[in-house]
Amino acid sequence: MTIQTEQAQLTGIIDDICYYMLQMVSAKGLQAAEMRRLVGLVRVSGLAYLQDKTFGTNLWNCFVAARTLPITADTVAMVRQQIMALQPTDMIATLVVETSIIYCLTTECLFISRRPSSRVMTCSR
Repeated sequence: MTIQTEQAQLTGIIDDICYYMLQMVSAKGLQAAEMRRLVGLVRVSGLAYLQDKTFGTNLWNCFVAARTLPITADTVAMVRQQIMALQPTDMIATLVVETSIIYCLTTECLFISRRPSSRVMTCSR
C-alpha cells in the first residue's frame, strides 16, 4: 500500500477527522483562529504531510492548540467517538485514524488531570 494507492480513502478520512476537530472550536480569538488554521493546513496538505512524514507532528500541533481553548475532556471525547466510527480499510488510512484516536485520548487525559479535585483521596491500610 502506498499513499497514492490509498489517496481517495486518505483524503476522505483526513477531511472527516478535520471536520470533527473543528467542531471543538466554538470560541473566538487568536487561539481559536490558530487552531482553525492548523486544522485547515492538515485538511489541505494532509497527503503531502504523509508523504514527507510530518503528518503526525502537524496533527499533534492541532491538539496542542486545542488545549489553549475553553473546551473540556467531554468535547474531545465526542470527537474521539466520531473518529472511532470511521471505517478505514486501507493500512495507511487505518494508521491515520488510530493516531487521531491516540491524540484524542492523550488530550482527554491532560484535561482530566488538570481538573481541580473536589475531594482528596487518601490511602489507609
